[in-house]
Amino acid sequence: MAVNVWLRMFFYGLHGFFDEILFTSLFNLVESNFLDWTFRGHSSLWSFFMYGFGSFVIEQLYLRWRDKWYLPMPVRGVMYVLWVYVWELSCGLVLRHFNACPWDYSNRQWNVSGLVTLQYFPAWFIASLWQELVAGYLLTLSKDTGDTERKDS
Repeated sequence: MAVNVWLRMFFYGLHGFFDEILFTSLFNLVESNFLDWTFRGHSSLWSFFMYGFGSFVIEQLYLRWRDKWYLPMPVRGVMYVLWVYVWELSCGLVLRHFNACPWDYSNRQWNVSGLVTLQYFPAWFIASLWQELVAGYLLTLSKDTGDTERKDS
């Protein structure tokens, strides 16, 4: 039995937080021409929910593609990124409606309504394929303690 779906989504949310903070801190360092070594990354509580559910969908796509169709890794990566962009755009539109959207890519190249940017495609591609590995590992963990219970004779 795999780790409970809610626990996996919780882990995916935390993992997304970590990845986003790491990415933004490194991206800020590069954008400062390696002058800002404070490594200040940032995220938002909204990201926790977005990463949790978004990564769960990638897990489900991975399982479907693994079990029913063979898709080469580069194709899977592109398909995952398409999902990420649809999810980020949808969430961004909803959050923007409530004046709660914590990101704005208007100053980035190749942005769509300031909510997604193709500039991050390589990072999303790598992160999505990494998500396959994380999901595959979590799905192998077991909560079943039946083998360790004492059997009465």
